[in-house]
Amino acid sequence: MAALDDPHAVPGTVWITELIGSERLIEVEIAPRLRITAEVRSDIRAELNAPAALAFDPAKLHLFDPATGQALPRG
Repeated sequence: MAALDDPHAVPGTVWITELIGSERLIEVEIAPRLRITAEVRSDIRAELNAPAALAFDPAKLHLFDPATGQALPRG
């Protein structure tokens, strides 16, 4: 999650938030029917339908093939 005014962040809207132990999953819709799930610390809060911004560390991204669900190779 990033500051809403971060010029390098991807803006969106909080779609779903789910607490899972010491972590929270926050799904952000960045375009119609295009959502990104962020795994964050459990103390990070997000309100449903609220504006959100995402910033990425490329070394920590996990990408998946939408047709097969298989993880894409890194690099």
